[in-house]
Amino acid sequence: MRLLTLLVSVLHVVHMETMEKVSAYVGESVNLTSAAKNGQSLVRIEWSIYTNTTWIATFRDGKVNTERHPQFKKRLHLNTKSGDLTITNLTLKDAMIYSVEFIYSDEPSSSTTTNQAQPKKIELEVKYRLQAPTIQKIASSATREGCFITLNCSSSEKDVSFSWKVSPPSMNSWRTEKGPSYILVLTDPKQDLNVTCSSTKGEETAHQDFSAECEVFTEESSNLRDRWILLFVFGTFGGVVLILLIYRCEKTKSDEAADLLMA
Repeated sequence: MRLLTLLVSVLHVVHMETMEKVSAYVGESVNLTSAAKNGQSLVRIEWSIYTNTTWIATFRDGKVNTERHPQFKKRLHLNTKSGDLTITNLTLKDAMIYSVEFIYSDEPSSSTTTNQAQPKKIELEVKYRLQAPTIQKIASSATREGCFITLNCSSSEKDVSFSWKVSPPSMNSWRTEKGPSYILVLTDPKQDLNVTCSSTKGEETAHQDFSAECEVFTEESSNLRDRWILLFVFGTFGGVVLILLIYRCEKTKSDEAADLLMA
């Protein structure tokens, strides 16, 4: 009895190890291959799902039927030469185990001598493709040394890593925080700057391209920027002084009121 139990367990493990695993993406197509070999003439093909053998595509008596299940309506193509099954416009619900069985003849002209092939199982995984990241221009500034451009790259995906590619080659420095990634580029304002941000998750990588422009440095723009900087500095200083004066006046009034109460 123990020997029989052990034999069944070993056969179960072998069966699990020989199951083929296939990955595909939502909205795309996948081709599930049968175990048919070249030279075999397929007489009968049956693709099924679930443990109760629910047929989804069959080839019997020379007729193909791929409309057996409402979930796969108009989305299946059965190749009667190879036995392969193609599923189009994949959805997450299509992720399951598929089984294929077929009967074949070694001689194409003979249909009397046939053989039953061993069933094959395929576990299909359906997932979304990695979404492309988003690039935003944070700031740009033209100087005598060149043009400084700051960009931000972010992704709606979690647990992704970022990398940058700058063309033409320019001085740049980038860093990645827990979420987005930032890059600072010093480039020639006379050249077009093309930047690519790549996000990677596992074995998948998505890209986003970005073309950045920067105004050419002129003395007029430099003077205008300097005026704005001075205005900002003096405005900030004036605001601080005004706050101190108001505080001083309020403090004086408070002290005078306290003296009157004491008197």
